[in-house]
Formats: sequence, structure tokens, C-alpha cells
Amino acid sequence: MLPRRQQQAEQGGEDTQNDNIEEQPYRRQALARHCILGQGQIIFKCQRGLRMSREMVTEICRILQHELQLLDFGGNHMPVALKVTAALNFFYSCTFQRSMRDICGISQSATHRCIKEVTNVLFRHANDFIYLPVDQGRQAARSAAFGTIAGFLRVLGVIDHSWPLELCGPAVFVFVNRKDFHSLNVQLVCDHRRRMMHVCVHCPGTCHDSYILRNSQLPAVFKEPAEVDKWILGDKGYPLCTCLMTPMVHPQSPAEERYNAAYASTRVITEHTIGILKMKSLCLNQSGGALQYAPQRV
Repeated sequence: MLPRRQQQAEQGGEDTQNDNIEEQPYRRQALARHCILGQGQIIFKCQRGLRMSREMVTEICRILQHELQLLDFGGNHMPVALKVTAALNFFYSCTFQRSMRDICGISQSATHRCIKEVTNVLFRHANDFIYLPVDQGRQAARSAAFGTIAGFLRVLGVIDHSWPLELCGPAVFVFVNRKDFHSLNVQLVCDHRRRMMHVCVHCPGTCHDSYILRNSQLPAVFKEPAEVDKWILGDKGYPLCTCLMTPMVHPQSPAEERYNAAYASTRVITEHTIGILKMKSLCLNQSGGALQYAPQRV
């Protein structure tokens, strides 16, 4: 007996050729939909999988487009939107890189490349968005805005710390915090609109708040009293100084109780900011699991 395909070729070669012609475009089209997504489809998948608007994703792509395109070489070209979407989905889900193929249709090695490139470019642009303005006009505007919250005047910002970066057990004990898991201790200062103005992420989990403050760039901002005549609010873990106000540990008068009430209502903004960051990116939240990276890479 002749093979089935050979019998079909003898009976009608033209029909077989036409069938092959009709199958090939369909297969190429299916492969393109699975492996190479258009920018509109990628943004739609990112908007559906992440709690981010289409405008926000488009703006991130615009800011990083030039530098990400310069990193493409040879035949390893990937759309900027694909790189950004893969990295954002990893930041949000805090899952293994291999699972990104279900979201963006790319391999684990391509996902690793996207995360590395987008993270490095974002880090280079960090100072464009995270900075502490000290000119008199913006100091006065922030002080007036903080005053409308609970009547606490002359506030430049609010400071707090958190352990959002849980690590996967480095061999150094210094990263084990008082809650008995490995982490980095992150210091954050934000304004009344929950905009981050200062971030310090180089200290391990065992470091105390006062140590992080002393070794950060924040004290240098207040060395010139003529430029900065306001203060920031911190919890009782920070030392009381001319540039930082802390709560009364044992209030003994109505005035001190009013001070603590105004302080608590104003400083709660940092807790809201950290909560929003953890909600937007599960890699900053313990519920998303530990990051499978060394502290140097984080």
C-alpha cells in the first residue's frame, strides 16, 4: 500500500499543493500571535494583569525607549513595550521568571534580559523622580499642605522605614531582622501627596532606624540652616534633633496629647505610601514571597 500522502499526490497534486499553501499562512500567523505581541496587545495585557493605567505604561515606555533600544544588538531585537511589560509583570507578581511565558509569550532567558535591562535603566532615571526640593517656594508649599492635614506646621516631609524586600536567605546573619527573616531595611521620605522624595535601600535588616538615618544622604540636606528651615516627622525609633521631630513617649499635658494626635495624623502618610507600594508590586510585599536574589543584586 502506498502512503496516504503519496496517494493524495497521485490523485490530485494540485489539491495537495493548494492545501499546503492555505496551511502555511495560518501557522505563521499563529506563531506570530504567540511569540511576537504588538505594542497595543502588550499594553492591554499589562493593563489587565497589573493595577496600572494605559497612560502610565505608555509613559514608562516613552521614558525608557531610547536607552532600551540602544541595548538591542544583532538579531536580539525586542519591542520596548514587551521589555517593559515583562519587567512590570515580574515586579507585580514576584513569581519565577519562567512563568512570564504565559503572560508575554517569551522564554525565561528573554525575561531575565528584560528585567535586567529595564531595572538598570529605571535606576539611572531614579534621580529624575525621587529628589528632595529645598528651594524656599516648594518648602513653603509643602509646609502649608501638611498644615492642612492636622495643623502641624513647618513640616518638610515624613520619614519611615520598612522591610519590604524579603530575601531568599543569604548566608550573612546581618540580613536577619528582628522578625527573623532575611531582608533589607528601607528608609523612605515622602511629601503630602505620597510622592517619594528620598529612599535609602543599602542597609541590611538588622540596622536600626537611627543608624540608617545617619548613614544616608538626608542629614547633608539639613546642614545649611539658611536653605532648609523646616523639619521632618519620624517615629520614636529616630533620634530627636533640630531637623527631625518625634512623638512624646509619655504625654503629661493636654498640649502634649494634641501634639501627638497631630503628629500621628500627619505621619500616617508614610504608612499609606508604603502600603500602596506593596500593593502595586508584590516583590515588595511578604505575601508575594521572597526574592530569589542576592542582596547585592536587589
